[in-house]
Parts: sequence; C-alpha cells; structure tokens
Amino acid sequence: MTGRRRTRPRLTRTGRRVLAAAALLVPAGAVADYPELVTIGLAGALALGYGLLRTVVPPQVRAERRFEPGRLPEGGSARCRVTVSNPGRRRSGPAEVVDPATATSLRVPAVPPGGRHEVEPYEVVFERRGVHRLPPPLVGRADPFGLWRQGVAHGQPSVVTVHPRVHPVLVPGVDRTAAPSRRATRAGAVSDDSSFHTLRPYEPGDDHRLIHWMSSARTGDLMVREERVPPSRPGCVVVLDTGAHRYGPELFDEAVRVAAAICVSAIRSGVPASLRGPAGTATSETAVLDLLTTVTTGPARRGLPAIVPPAPPAAPTALILVTGRIEADEPAALARTAPAWAAVHVVAVDADESAPAPAAAPVSVVRVGGSADFVRLWRRP
Repeated sequence: MTGRRRTRPRLTRTGRRVLAAAALLVPAGAVADYPELVTIGLAGALALGYGLLRTVVPPQVRAERRFEPGRLPEGGSARCRVTVSNPGRRRSGPAEVVDPATATSLRVPAVPPGGRHEVEPYEVVFERRGVHRLPPPLVGRADPFGLWRQGVAHGQPSVVTVHPRVHPVLVPGVDRTAAPSRRATRAGAVSDDSSFHTLRPYEPGDDHRLIHWMSSARTGDLMVREERVPPSRPGCVVVLDTGAHRYGPELFDEAVRVAAAICVSAIRSGVPASLRGPAGTATSETAVLDLLTTVTTGPARRGLPAIVPPAPPAAPTALILVTGRIEADEPAALARTAPAWAAVHVVAVDADESAPAPAAAPVSVVRVGGSADFVRLWRRP
C-alpha cells in the first residue's frame, strides 16, 4: 500500500522578495503620490497571485525511487533510479523531482498519458552504518516566474542497509590449516578436511573457487559445491562489548569493524564462527553483518567475565572479546574462564594505544587505536 503526502504551495526565496517589495511599494507610492511605484507593486502582487493559481493544483505524475544495491558497506555507493509515471488521462506538464534525502533536484519533461520517464540515475554515497529510511521523492510544480513551489510525495520511504566495513584478516587464535580445502573435487569425492554435500545454483557472494565447472558446462548454469564442515572443526566465538563507558567518540564504530573483520573473515575461510551480541547470536555472514549494522552501546557497566558465554562442549573453540578501555585487573579475572576455551584473546579498541596492554596468562590482550591498526597487526590473508 502506497501513501501520499502533499505539501502546500510555498514561496520561494524570489517569491518572498517580490512579496516584500510589493508590500512596500504600493503604500509608499500611494503616500508619495508616485503612481509608478504603485504600478510596480501591483504587478508583483498579480504575479504572485498568478503563480499561486498555477501551483495550487498538484502535479498528476508520480515518482518511484529505488536504490541498487539495497545493502552495501560503509563508504559504498548505491545507484538511485527514479521513474516518473503519468497515470492520468492528460499529458502532464514539465515537473521537478526533488529528493529530500540527497537534496537532488531533477527536471522532468512532459509525460504522455500512461507513459513513463526514466530519470538519469545518480550515485548516493552512504558513509555511516545503519538502516537508513529515506523519505520518498517530491514531485514538484513551479510557476513560470519561480515564485511558488509545491510538491507531492508518493509511496513509502526507501530502506538502505549499510553494513560495517569488513577488512579481510587472519583470524587470531584459530589455526588457518584447519580451514576447509577449496580444491576442485569431483562429485562424491571428499576433500582433506570437509566433505562434499551437494551441488546448487550459484548465488551472488559465493566463493568462485567452489564453482563446479563440469556441472556448470553440462547444465548451462553456474553450479557451486556445498561442503559440509565436520562438527569437530576448531572454531571461534566473537563477543562484542557494548558498554558505553568503555568507548570514546567514534571508537565503538571502530570496535564494530574489528568484530566484523574477525567474524566474517573466519566464516569466509570456512572456520565455524559465531558472533554474540545483545540482540542475539549470528553464525552466517549476512546475519553477522545485519546484527552489527544496528548494534549500539548500552548503559550497562559489566566486567569482561560477565559477558563471556559458556564454551561449546563439542569442539575446541577460541574466544575473542572485542572491547574498549579495560581495567588492569580484568585480564586476571578473565583468566579464570580460560580453561574452558582453546584460546582467549582480548582486542581493546582504545584511543591511548601506546599504553601497555595488561595481560594475564593464558589471556592475550592487544590494544589498537582502530580497525586500521587491527588490520596492520593481524596481517591480511
């Protein structure tokens, strides 16, 4: 179901100046017995009245906007496409489409009855993560003198999901040799550390190394191998600390990027990984990024041991805590939980990265100033 929002005709900056001049010239000319001033003032008033009559009737065209893609990383750009249609029985006059989300103004020519016009697409850059709900575009009409403007919005707000930026890194605390083999195998064969499960059609985002070329040539469509990972595969659990007291300005977003880098890199390399946060647990790449897209800090002041989840009993698993400022005694308190895990790592995103990081064996602590420092420390694969 689509909504409709109409704005009343409004004076433009030029219209406000003409109105002020008319209001000043008419009485000034009458008092000074200067008919030319009265004539100029009345001409301005007539122009304002004519412009109002031209804009009081809303335009009959509608504008639909879509963003491609609807999901993108921080700093990425989406192509905005605007389609203007005329559902009426008469030819519409020229109109103007204003995108309030980007302050973009687009000129639209006359559209015939039942016709459509594709506006030249333009790029919109999204710098911050989050779910952005952008108000629908306004189809505006202006008078010939540019004194009045009116707009009508059709449809619902556009939703664009901006995921945190993902830096590919080696996963700390997880043996890279345990990642599944990506060698091309024949159907039914078994790789070194993961077993062939089935073939399925290729989906955007699949690893190109998993494409089964023989089956793709036979079917005419790209087919990829879907491998089943043994449950005993060493994995990792990533926990993001959301306590607001631990982070300075902008540092929580850096911690989110660090958590995304660890968890997504592990998943892409075939290592069983999960992300734990206040909103729940995520185990797939899309679910991890969606969870990190909307996560925010909270007022709770809890120590690091309080946010450690129970260790999974099935396989050796590394625990990676992503937090902000940490107290000197917290690693020692965290060490009491270490025997249940294959390894325990703490990544402290702190503006004072030069300060020595407290440690207590077997817990390792690394202090970084942001996600870029983390990438330099944990080299790219």
